[in-house]
Formats: sequence, C-alpha cells, structure tokens
Amino acid sequence: MAIELLKPLQVFKAGEGRLSDGGCLFLVVKGAAASWLFRYTSPTGKRRDLALGACERSTIAIAADSLARARRDAGAARDLIRKGRDPLDERKATKQASAAEAQAKKAAAKVAALTLLRAARDYHAPEAAEVVTGRVISVADGDTLTVLDADKRQHRIRLAGIDAPERGRPSGFRSKETLGALVHEQPVRVEWEKRDRFGRIVGKVWAAPVDSRAGESLLAP
Repeated sequence: MAIELLKPLQVFKAGEGRLSDGGCLFLVVKGAAASWLFRYTSPTGKRRDLALGACERSTIAIAADSLARARRDAGAARDLIRKGRDPLDERKATKQASAAEAQAKKAAAKVAALTLLRAARDYHAPEAAEVVTGRVISVADGDTLTVLDADKRQHRIRLAGIDAPERGRPSGFRSKETLGALVHEQPVRVEWEKRDRFGRIVGKVWAAPVDSRAGESLLAP
C-alpha cells in the first residue's frame, strides 16, 4: 500500500474535493474548510471514518506541519488495526475513561471539600461545657480558687471574665479577701470549656446551693 503521496504544496493549494495521501488517509476540502480523514475497514469488516482534525494550511510550512501530524495519527490508527483493534472504538473508550476519571476527581474534590468544611466546622464549634461541682478549699487570689470534688480530686479554677489584681498589691489582697468571703468552704458549680496555659480550668463559677439553680450566684462581672 503506497503512503505519503501528498506534498506540502499540494496540501496548501488543494481545492474542493478529496485528495489521497495513501494508507487510508485523505485530505477533504469543503469550501474554505479542510480536514483530515482516515477511512478504513475495521477488524469486524465495517467501513468506518475516523476524523483526524482540521488541516491548517495558511502557509506551506503550516500545511507541512498539518500533513506530518495527520500522517502520525493515521500511522497510529493502522497499528491498532494490525493488532485487531478498532481505532474508533479505542477513541471512544479513551474518551469514556477520561470522562470517568474527571468525574472521579470531581467527586473526590467534593468529598475533600466537605471533609474540610466539616473539620473547620468542628474546629470552630464550641465544645459542650463540662461541669465540676465541689467545695472551695482555698482561694489563691481574686480570680483563682481550688475546688475539691466528691472524689477528693482538686481542681484549680480561674474565674472566666475576671482579671483580678495580682497578689502583693493592696488591691490584690482585698480582692482575694472578697472572693474568699463569698466562696471559701462553700459548695460551688463550675461550667467550663477550656484550660489556660497554666493548666487551670477557666469557667463560670456558680455559688451554692449545688443541688438547685435557685439562689445560685454567678461569680463574674
């Protein structure tokens, strides 16, 4: 079978009609449009046409490049036929595989986005408040105290929303005395969600009675 019959100049000047380059490759010109066509007989005996794209031929050099590309594509199609495979079916399978891969990537990206969204939501969502109940056994300063719970565990508590004067200052001593007068040796309930850098529980402290919200006082500004 003769192949590569056309010259770049012929491709550049070709008028309306069909020119054969041999090996089942044709240049098809319709008006101002030109394209490449591979016409073949499939392994099952069917006559089929495989479009190989437009033929660019604005210059002789561009026509030569287009011809070379069409010949490469036609050669690949002939190799498939020799292996008993249909070029059109192979193209269709490749497109389907590409579409399935794109869909899978899209689905994976959606799952990743949802996972990230959930993670961000969970990260920023406030945790449910924990509760410590017990008796105040010591007061360190105007915003820190220690609670002994029913299991004899001690919890250092920092009052949320209060920044009392430091110990060693006259106002700091008065602040400690004021807090001690309110809660020392008294039952309290502490609602908290975090600890500070010293490991102290930071929470809202409610003064007695523990068994009822009625009569409780919140130690906060």
